[in-house]
Amino acid sequence: MPRPRLVLKPRFIGFEVEEEVYEVLRRLAYEKNTTLSSIARELLMSALRQLKLLEQSSNTSMSSASSPNNTVDPPPGIDPVVKMDIEDFAEEVSEVERSVISVEEALSKSAGLPRNQLEFWFKHNRDKLLDRLVKAENTLRKLRYKYYRLKRNAKNNGEVEQLASRMYTLKSKIKELEKRLK
Repeated sequence: MPRPRLVLKPRFIGFEVEEEVYEVLRRLAYEKNTTLSSIARELLMSALRQLKLLEQSSNTSMSSASSPNNTVDPPPGIDPVVKMDIEDFAEEVSEVERSVISVEEALSKSAGLPRNQLEFWFKHNRDKLLDRLVKAENTLRKLRYKYYRLKRNAKNNGEVEQLASRMYTLKSKIKELEKRLK
């Protein structure tokens, strides 16, 4: 799902600012629970209006009619893009969980087998289950990087921390299951 448009005809401007200016903008964005880009856009439009280079009723943003000061602020709460990233992250963690649970279930079913059948079962299923665990472990490694990025972007979101907790629990379960299979 694409990110919602904030500006009708967007044009990118990249420029450097002093560290002090950056920190002020970052603090303002944090206090207003919005993005740095949104704050910069708002300040730029305000300055252009004061210089009378931009009309007060200028229709440059998509929500200018609904916003009293002609700026586009994301809805209160978490950024929709970050929210989608968290949902994707949660789905990937759940997928790893399902994989680990399927290995656990297979091992628990094999526990009740007689010794001769158990050896046959291990001979035919051990490598498949180990492969599944290795794939889950590799996915968790990739998810760890996603977690750090989300942690930075979501700013102390409890949902992200719960997902991280599930990830570390899964990591220890995988190690335990690998020991049982070896």
